[in-house]
Amino acid sequence: MSRAFKHMLLCLGFAVGLSLQQLVILPTDTMDSYEHPFAIELGGAYVAEVESNFEGQIPARIGPNPAIFTLKNGRLSSGPWAMGRALMEDKSAHPKKVYWFNETTPAERGIPDPTWRDYHSVTAQQTGESIKLLFSYAGGLIVKNGDQVFADLNERDESKVVVMIKS
Repeated sequence: MSRAFKHMLLCLGFAVGLSLQQLVILPTDTMDSYEHPFAIELGGAYVAEVESNFEGQIPARIGPNPAIFTLKNGRLSSGPWAMGRALMEDKSAHPKKVYWFNETTPAERGIPDPTWRDYHSVTAQQTGESIKLLFSYAGGLIVKNGDQVFADLNERDESKVVVMIKS
C-alpha cells in the first residue's frame, strides 16, 4: 500500500469521524441561552429551589417550592445558584448527580479566571413547543431517583421532563 494511499485513507477517516461527531454527539440546534424564565417539572414534581446559604455544592432535589431558572451562556441559574453536573465525577456510565453550585464570583473565591465554573455547562434544545435540557459531555435528560435529580448519560430514562415557562 503506497504512502499516498495511506494518507488519503487517514484523511478520509478523520473527515468521516468529524461528520459523525457533529451528527451524533453534538446536536447543532442547541442554545446556550434561553430568554424566558422557567421551572423544571419531573414526573409531576418540581426541581426545588435551594433553601440554604451554604457556600459549596448541594445535591439538587425535588420539592414543593419550584426553582425559577434562567439559562444564559450555559449557566442554568436560579438566584445566586447554578445547577449542573460537577466537573469532577466518577467516569462510569451511571446517571450523574446534579448539584446546586453557589454562584459567587471566581475572584471572590481566589480563582483568577473569571470564566471558571465548578460544573459543566447546560444547553437547551427546542423541538416545536417543548424544550429539552442537555448537560454537556454526553448530554442527558434530567431524571429523578427518589427526591434527587440526576443526569442520565445514556438517555434511557423515560421520566417526563417539562420546562414550564414562567412570566
